[in-house]
Amino acid sequence: MPASKPSEKQTSDKASKKAPLPPLKVSGCSDVTISGIIAGEYVPDSTNHGKVVYKKKEKSQGIDVLIYFWDERDGPELCGWWFGPKVGGDQVWAYHPSCTAGTPPASQWNVPHDGPIDQAFKISAIRAAREGSNKRAPSEKPAPEVAPKKQRTAEVQKKEKVEKSTARKASQSKSKKQVTDTWPQTFGGLVRGAARYTCERVPWGRLAVAFGCRGACRTTVTMGKSRPNFYAVAHGRSPGVYRTWEECQKQVHGFPSARFKGFRTQHEAEAFVRAPSPPRAKNKAAAASTSPQREVPKPDPTLEANLRAVLHEEQMAVAKEVLAGQNVFITGLPGCGKSFLLKKLIEILRLRKGHEAVAVCASTGVAGIHIGGATIHSYLGCGKAESEQDWEKAFHSRKAKKRIRDTEVLLIDEVSMLSGEFLEKAGELVARIRASEKPFGGLQVVLCGDFLQLPPIKATNMAFQSEIWEALNLQHTVLKHNFRQSRDQEFQTLLGQLRLGILEPSKLAATLGTEAGAKVHPKIVSTKDEALEINSRNLGILPDKLRTFAARDKADHLHDPAVANVLENLLVEKTLELKVGCVVMLLQNLRLPSDCKPMVPSTRKGRKRPLDLDIEYDTSCMDLPSEYQGRQTPLVNGSIGVVVGFEHSPEHEIECPLVEFSRGYRRLIVPSEFSGELGHLGKYCRTQIPLKLAWALTVHKTQGLTLQTGELDLSKAFETAQVYVALSRFQTLAGVKISGMPKCIPSPSLQRTQALKFHEKPRSMDLVVDGELMERRCSFGDA
Repeated sequence: MPASKPSEKQTSDKASKKAPLPPLKVSGCSDVTISGIIAGEYVPDSTNHGKVVYKKKEKSQGIDVLIYFWDERDGPELCGWWFGPKVGGDQVWAYHPSCTAGTPPASQWNVPHDGPIDQAFKISAIRAAREGSNKRAPSEKPAPEVAPKKQRTAEVQKKEKVEKSTARKASQSKSKKQVTDTWPQTFGGLVRGAARYTCERVPWGRLAVAFGCRGACRTTVTMGKSRPNFYAVAHGRSPGVYRTWEECQKQVHGFPSARFKGFRTQHEAEAFVRAPSPPRAKNKAAAASTSPQREVPKPDPTLEANLRAVLHEEQMAVAKEVLAGQNVFITGLPGCGKSFLLKKLIEILRLRKGHEAVAVCASTGVAGIHIGGATIHSYLGCGKAESEQDWEKAFHSRKAKKRIRDTEVLLIDEVSMLSGEFLEKAGELVARIRASEKPFGGLQVVLCGDFLQLPPIKATNMAFQSEIWEALNLQHTVLKHNFRQSRDQEFQTLLGQLRLGILEPSKLAATLGTEAGAKVHPKIVSTKDEALEINSRNLGILPDKLRTFAARDKADHLHDPAVANVLENLLVEKTLELKVGCVVMLLQNLRLPSDCKPMVPSTRKGRKRPLDLDIEYDTSCMDLPSEYQGRQTPLVNGSIGVVVGFEHSPEHEIECPLVEFSRGYRRLIVPSEFSGELGHLGKYCRTQIPLKLAWALTVHKTQGLTLQTGELDLSKAFETAQVYVALSRFQTLAGVKISGMPKCIPSPSLQRTQALKFHEKPRSMDLVVDGELMERRCSFGDA
């Protein structure tokens, strides 16, 4: 006799006697911020609308984490995540539709607040096995799902199968299922509550495989009784009313404290945009992580003593402001020790805060080399930053996010070469990643540069004209002590007038006049092509055998484009070609004259002295100014000499150039290592002969050099700053020779005029030096 169909009451009793659901283990997700929050073991906690709710055993950042399961038929399926004390109460919740994942929308986590979530977010979870349910002896037969007292016939089994199939189809035929609930505002209004939500079940596949669910479905959630016709953005990148969620998402995705909502009518949406923002409580955790009022470690007497020993009085005053946590802008004439001060600040800050907490950047690769940092573009991960896509790529870069989140102090050298637009974008990117509305996400910012030198290329505005410049509330400091031209007061005065564009052409010509026909090396030119042409021509004239020295490069990321660019911009060349008689510049400090070989009165066999070579050559480039007479001068970076021969170096097993410098000092120049660090890109090292052909150099390549003598051709100068920058490389007027003069001093460009006005704007700053109050007026005209 066929078994009768169980009654509804019997079915209910069986359901109530079901074994408890097993715990769920969530291993994490691809988002590094959220992964640690959701990872852990979950146990059944409660029900919501008759569905099971799992709760994480341990709290995350003081917040309970709950998972809402929807379908009890085919096994539990994930519908949403809750972050809060209880389901339906004061909580943050997010959906899990279409292979997206819910993430907590508190501002410090920098995630969307509502609607579809980031597609890149993926869940990886493992369901824990039921106790004793999956393991049995090989000979043991699986227990039947139902154990009736009498054996059921094949006809009854077939009938039950048809009934189950019919019930499943009936359930799937329902297009929508309405559920009413109240979702209040949470975490200070970061998520706007919704009165209703509509759940539509559709297949969702990939996550089902991860959870081991058969026949899984996904839940697509639509806010309100129907899909909104308009999306209002009250606080986002571009506030306004949008017709599609995709347009709205572009304005709010990742934007700190974005405020938006969907509406059925355009009138309601426009009213929402016009309405004042509601007050909200600040998240204490986020505020603490981004506040500029950071706790400063107690001063270390030993460090302070070391600083005082190497820094000038005014440099020490600036250092105290930086070490106290202030945002500072450092400027001054070339040669006043800006780069030297930055290096010392970096050293002390990293000792106090750690290496990763201090980001060292510059606007150009050459400038970055001098302070041991990367370009600001590389640090941010924005590439050339030529489009919005570049900035969005940076925002989604895991490496860039980690660097920025680990940073406490950001130093940028040569900020004058950055446009105001770039500085704005950089500040916005850092704020988005750090999920803070403060400038640069609340980082301490130290900027360094001189706006009266060469301006940024193709820029509509300069850095100091940006809104973020004022928002940073920078302490403006001017370094006035000139170390480079300290022995020539007349030269200092000339540079000061030229810097401000008030020097008359006749006075410049009279001051820098030179005898006709005089020749001196190196010659400073404006382009690489000019320098290459002059050096190649003179090297080809020399009759001696050409010798080639190839550099050896090593780096943590040798094939990274940014590292390759830095190596290309090193002053020491990848391939160096030399002959006897060529003019070279030393690229390394040898310091003591006692290290040089004594002068040899006679030449070696088969070698000609430079004076005997059949070329026109002037050795005056090797002479030092008269004030250096009577005392030994060390050989330094920038010293000029002549290759007089090549000798074997037993240590390096190659022939190395023998160079004669001023006063007959001779030194065998052997390969040296030129190493540095590029911030997050790691270390690099180039091993090469520290010499460079010096018949001609570009102004760009003279950056960081202090030249004793040289020749300038100013006939093609088109910007006042070009003349100023080129002259500022020399120590004295006596070492400068002019081969061409402009017909008139070029009129200041619009950018330079704006920079002059910025410098003339009075700013005051009180600094304490050696216990005395020193009032300094930040007047760039007096610098």
